[in-house]
This record gives sequence, structure tokens and C-alpha cells, in this order.
Amino acid sequence: MTKEENSEKISITNESHLYLHPGESLAVALVSHVLDLGNYHSWSRSMLTALSAKNKLQFVNGVTVEPKNAVTLCNAWTRCNNMVVSWLVHSISPQIRQYILWLRTLKRYGKTSRFGSFKVIKLLAIISQN
Repeated sequence: MTKEENSEKISITNESHLYLHPGESLAVALVSHVLDLGNYHSWSRSMLTALSAKNKLQFVNGVTVEPKNAVTLCNAWTRCNNMVVSWLVHSISPQIRQYILWLRTLKRYGKTSRFGSFKVIKLLAIISQN
């Protein structure tokens, strides 16, 4: 039996961090207030609580990484990761979102600039100090 055939036999239960309830949506806001320059601590606590309740905290605290062997697990991980990214993006103010997405795009193509990275780091430092 090949790895791909074997991986198809893996089932993901509703207790797994890779499980997505059919009612989950990309556009749902998990927290009632978006992250802005003055509410990092309350936003962070609310977001971590919401992600924990949905059993997705592992995607932001580095506990889970993309599986390399089983196709089924890779697909499930990608779906869950994309859902978490969408939830985060929808809960960040447009002002902050543009910097995060801009830096992510630059890193993807290996074109980071010191000035751009500095601006993002400075912005994140301001947010976390407030």
C-alpha cells in the first residue's frame, strides 16, 4: 500500500485541531473588536480565547506544523490554516492589515526590505506597548 492510499484511511474526528465544522465561515469575525493601535492586549486575549474554543490555537502558537507524509492530513491542515488566517485578517484593522500582508508578500518572493520590515516591526511594537 502506498503512502497516498494509506493516508486516505486517516479519519479526522471532531476533537482534532484539523477538524472544521461545516458551519465555519471564512468571513466570520471571531472577536467583537478589530485590532487597532490601542487595544492589543484585550484583542489578543479575546482572539486566543476564541481560537482555543475552536481548537485552532495550535495554528498560531507554533505547536502544529504542516504534515509532510499523509495527503489527507496535508489537505486538512491547509484548509484549517487558511481558515485561521482568514479569521485573523478579518479581525485586524485595515491600517495594520496592509503592513502585515505587504510584508508577507515580500517575504514570499524573497524581496524583503530593511525599511519595510522596520516599519512593520515598529508598528507591532507600538501596538504591543499600548
